Amino acid sequence: MDTTAPLAPCLAVVGAGGSCGASTLATALTVTAARAGWSAVAVDADPWGGGLDNLFDLAADPGVRWPDLLGSDGALPGQPLLDRLPSAESGARVVACDGPDPIPPGRLSEVVAACRRASDLVVVDLPRDLVLVGEALAVATALIVVTAPDRRVLVVTEQLVGYAQAVEPDLPVGFVVRDTREHVAQQIARLSDVPLLGVLPHDRKLDQRQSNPAVPGSSARSAVSALAASLLRDLIVEQRLAS
Repeated sequence: MDTTAPLAPCLAVVGAGGSCGASTLATALTVTAARAGWSAVAVDADPWGGGLDNLFDLAADPGVRWPDLLGSDGALPGQPLLDRLPSAESGARVVACDGPDPIPPGRLSEVVAACRRASDLVVVDLPRDLVLVGEALAVATALIVVTAPDRRVLVVTEQLVGYAQAVEPDLPVGFVVRDTREHVAQQIARLSDVPLLGVLPHDRKLDQRQSNPAVPGSSARSAVSALAASLLRDLIVEQRLAS
């Protein structure tokens, strides 16, 4: 890839209140983009999140994972890195965790930068670790906060949004409400200054307690795929057209 070309968009996704919906949405965004013909990479920045490679059904597949990227410092070559990552059936690639090894400060932004140089889209699944969140926000083009219609979760949502706006005032921020109806999400939106980006409904086919759960975004007809396609259009395509 031409090093003078603009970096690919980077969508950061974080769950309020320990929401596993953030990982589901991050996976669906990456898979939906890949199905559309984009070179898309998901970066798992949450060592305690259960592993994006499990959601992508890649846990047993070979390829470079975070522990392989922690032994050296400095810039990484973009395309050689992508070529060594586990690749899903959709064509999406994943920088996956392999246990709870911490990601050193600075390494996340270096890995994200390498992926952005060699792809069309990078999606980062964030932990609720302010150091890593702040590092990801500095390189992100938009932040999506996944929340729920629960008073305590909404308090955490406000805190995450406030932190993001203080650290990166110009970064577009929006939220997605999981496991609720549209009118409830609209009521939550009216109480907030942050745009409502959509609703993430519960889908039994994605339930990880099943023996063979579906990969989020793998079915074009699913609700999570429709939401992912809408977010990609609104946060990337329309912004590019307006710029």
